Amino acid sequence: VSIIHAEPNTPLKKGVDKLFEVERDSYQFKYDQAASGLKAAEKGIEQAAAGVESAQAAIIKSQASLSATDAELTVAMETAKLSPGAISKIKVTQLQEQLKAAEAGVQQAEAGHRQTEFALLAAKDNALSLKAKLAAAAFDLEQCVIYAPADGYVTAWTVREGTMAVSVPFAPVGTFIDTSRVVLVASFSQSLLSNVQPGDPVELTFKTRPGEFFTGTVETIVQATGEGQFSPTGKLMSAADIGSKGKLAVRFRLDDADVANSLPMGTGGSVAIYTEFGKPFQIISKVGMRIKTWMYYIAAI
Repeated sequence: VSIIHAEPNTPLKKGVDKLFEVERDSYQFKYDQAASGLKAAEKGIEQAAAGVESAQAAIIKSQASLSATDAELTVAMETAKLSPGAISKIKVTQLQEQLKAAEAGVQQAEAGHRQTEFALLAAKDNALSLKAKLAAAAFDLEQCVIYAPADGYVTAWTVREGTMAVSVPFAPVGTFIDTSRVVLVASFSQSLLSNVQPGDPVELTFKTRPGEFFTGTVETIVQATGEGQFSPTGKLMSAADIGSKGKLAVRFRLDDADVANSLPMGTGGSVAIYTEFGKPFQIISKVGMRIKTWMYYIAAI
């Protein structure tokens, strides 16, 4: 860690405020190296493209030479037919050899053209590979600056400038509190939740707000519990070790979101759920909740 920006318990905005920075020299070197390699690869593409153009010109030149030699040989052979002795056999033979050489020259030029095209494709593939390396190096360089992952704040730093920060979670560099949404959870015995459904109205009281009660709804019942989680091992599970306290967690949503956002994390309180079953007895719970919220004044003394 080279620089720590965030102060403990100071509100931070997601993706805007910086938490800390790590040493970027080695990542900058890799980025510069990749950028330099890409520039060289782009020059290689230009050079290979010029080679293709040169090879195309060589093909045109060799084809022109072949056409000229073929025409000269045709004239010589026609002349020899019309006027025997006007053109020597040696001259005709020389022209025939020149024609073969011209044909070989065309083939050689075409082979050279194919070779330059392969070189151009290889240069483009190399440039694509280096672009990927440059993008990876740019990503690593960007990750040297760590921003707030959500709206919230750092409650404690466990590192100092100059200490090593690694991606393997041996030890956290600090504790970040996510305040983007407050989650209200209460635990109930499983037998009490048989008639509870999402959307059921609730009343809540909080120890930090004595004398007040708030309304909300059931958001969901968290069906999974820690007692139902087991790690796979090479040993058979002992039936005597299997057990549960028989409780499930229920998550709520307050009708007043501002109140929920103002609650300190870890706030305790009480909640009553009003289901469709047992409506005649709900008045007892309502009275009990109002008594309890006033009792929080006594508990605070």
